[in-house]
This record gives sequence, C-alpha cells and structure tokens, in this order.
Amino acid sequence: DLVGFMIYDRERERSKWLPPEMFVMDEDPDTINLIFLDEIPDAHEQLQKVVNQIVDEGTVGVHKLPENCLYILAGNRRIDNCKTYEMPDSTANRLCHYNVQPEFESWRRWAIKPDTNTYDLGYLSSNNTKRYTLDKNRGTMTSTTPRSWMALSRYLNIMSHKPLDKMYVEICGFVGMGVAASFLAWCRVQDQLPSIDEIFAGNAKKYPKTPDALYALVSSMTTYVSQEKENITIKSLENACRYASCFPMDFAAVFYRNLMEIKGIKMKI
Repeated sequence: DLVGFMIYDRERERSKWLPPEMFVMDEDPDTINLIFLDEIPDAHEQLQKVVNQIVDEGTVGVHKLPENCLYILAGNRRIDNCKTYEMPDSTANRLCHYNVQPEFESWRRWAIKPDTNTYDLGYLSSNNTKRYTLDKNRGTMTSTTPRSWMALSRYLNIMSHKPLDKMYVEICGFVGMGVAASFLAWCRVQDQLPSIDEIFAGNAKKYPKTPDALYALVSSMTTYVSQEKENITIKSLENACRYASCFPMDFAAVFYRNLMEIKGIKMKI
C-alpha cells in the first residue's frame, strides 16, 4: 500500500508507481518531516522488515523520501497483553527504544476540560489506582484504562438525565463489576456535597471532612470553572478560593493547582 498505485506511462511504454499523497513532503532543509508509524509490533515479522528499508535508506519501494525526515515508531509490548509479533533483531537494532510509562498527573492535567465528566475526574483523583487495572489473568473482557474511563465519561454526559443507580449494568460494561460498585458508592457521596452555585456565590459555609467527599468537591468546583471560564467573574473566583482556603492544606493546594491548569483562568486569578 505504501508503494502507491501502478499506472501506465504511455510515452515510455512501461508501468510506473504513482506515490501516495502522504509522501508529498516539504523538502526545505529548515524543515523536519516527522513520519510516525504506529502499531509496528502488530505487523507480521516479514512486514516489519519493510521498516529497515524506510529507516535505513529513506525509501519506500521505488520512492525516495526527503533527507529531512525523522522516523518515529510506536506499538505495544507482549507484556501489555496485546497480540504482537516479536520484532526481528535486524529491525530492532536500527532503532533507539523508549518505554513510555503511564503517569496519573499527566492524564489529570489533560482531563481538566469541560467535556470530562465530573464523576470520572473526581473518582480517579480520589483513587487513581483504579485508573489502570489491565491484568492478563483477569478472565474478563472489561478492565479500567484511561481509554475506558473517557468512554464512560462520554456515556455519562450523554445519559445525564438518567439516575446513576439505574446505570450499574452499563457502567460495568465499561469498567467491570468491582470498579463499577466502588464508583457508584463514591458518586453517592458526591451527590451529598454543598451546592456548587452556592459556593461560587459566596453563600456556602460548611464543607465535608472525609477525603472522598473533599476529592469529589474539588473535582466539581474545578469542572464548574472549566465549563464557565468564559463568563466567570473575579468575584465568583474570590468566593471559591476563600471557601477552598478552609480545606485541609493538601486539598486546597489541589484546587488551586487545578485552576492554574485551566486555559484562560490564570490571568483572572
């Protein structure tokens, strides 16, 4: 497929390969073209050897790639419980290898945005060990990963008109039975929290004392600011910060740090 499509050259009376559009690149020496080849270990060993020609010689079949190309390959490992093939030594030896480690804070910074469900973000902030539970011996089709949590987040947003307790079966389908039960138990705590509108209006005085409830409250306040950032007033932010200053220090710090990571809020603060 990378070689392109064969056409007939009428003048030379022979066939030739027409390169695919993806290989139309900027040959300016001040430019670097990034060629990203994903899911390489999913390809059969014979197909992986094609990488040798691309990385070593900068060619795909008869097509020569510009000199200003940088090649990045990615894929899963066998220990990730994915269907992969062993990478041939001849291919592996031509590459510099890096293992990417999942890290909760990186995901949390990315997830602070209006379309991330409050329950998802709050629950994982209070118990981030549930973010990733993929186990090759799990014996079930469901497990928790950042991907499955974001799929659940989208589903909960769509089904916001339906009570959470009525969606146990559906939540199990995203994250499994054990995590679903824990998630719903946490959500019940979240539903008993002070009104977010009252907090930003400056009328809330009391706050919960348990860690689960505080994580839920910080998550709800963060989501509110993220959703209302275009219209939120300085006075509302002052009210929220004054309220959060009564939290235990570590929870107050989490709230302030979350605020600083919402685009467009830093200047108002």
